[in-house]
Amino acid sequence: MSPMGLVSNVKCDDGRGGATPCAGVDGRYGTADDAPLVYLGRPIPRIEGAAGSAVTLLAGRLRLNALVDFKTGHRKMDFNTFGRCTTNGRCRENFFPTEFDARRIASIAANGNLVDFAIVDASFAKLRELSATYTLPDRLATTLRASRASVSLAGRELHIWTRYAGLDPEATYLGGTRGGNYGNYEQFMLPQLSRVVVAVNLGY
Repeated sequence: MSPMGLVSNVKCDDGRGGATPCAGVDGRYGTADDAPLVYLGRPIPRIEGAAGSAVTLLAGRLRLNALVDFKTGHRKMDFNTFGRCTTNGRCRENFFPTEFDARRIASIAANGNLVDFAIVDASFAKLRELSATYTLPDRLATTLRASRASVSLAGRELHIWTRYAGLDPEATYLGGTRGGNYGNYEQFMLPQLSRVVVAVNLGY
């Protein structure tokens, strides 16, 4: 990398512990003499799990529940960062290249041909739900002409813990040769929105 942050003579892993020009000696990507592909990780989570808890209070009338789930051990292409840095040229790396690793700047400067800088750890944990359900006294249920009644308040998709810098680690940009299901970029997806649900349950 030059003092101005410009990148030249980009080299890639040659698969034998050395380096070779990424685009090969002909300087063109997509031809037979390109550097070999390197395995960067799996797009499917290696481990998935969930943990829940339930607490009952007020002689059984109030029930509190929480649910957290997680996925880890996988990588995916952060197409949001990829698009901003390569197609649009509007990420910090474009303006302050000396702040970053030269390999990252080289990938960004490769006009979309080198994508390893955008294939990142997509592990996350999400607070899926917090809920409270209160069972009304029988006399109140009777006024509603019901044998039993309860009121529930639930918050869903409340928080995510992740180092993934894209829009949503659960977006469908997962498969394919570059870690992406083309046509389903994160920018085209509606993320899972936080929401609050109130419900009245009546039994007869």
